[in-house]
Amino acid sequence: MLGYGVAVINGSYPKPVKTPGHPNAFTAGVTRPAPLGVEEFLWNPKTRTLDKAWINREVDNSDIMVPVVSAKTGLLYCAHKQDGSY
Repeated sequence: MLGYGVAVINGSYPKPVKTPGHPNAFTAGVTRPAPLGVEEFLWNPKTRTLDKAWINREVDNSDIMVPVVSAKTGLLYCAHKQDGSY
């Protein structure tokens, strides 16, 4: 993941509420579906393109936390809520 890799999360709510604000963010994934998915792309310097590396469509992104990579382990960490708990 380090080097030319970049991870992005899906932040688009499938069923957004009409009133924006804190209640909108805190109830996502509990009272309505949360945005799902994280994907890694790899930069190809020769072709100057981003190539798809992998995708996980099950990660709950209701808090829109930026994915974090550990330089020591090479692991990607994402916040994930399941059944209302992180």
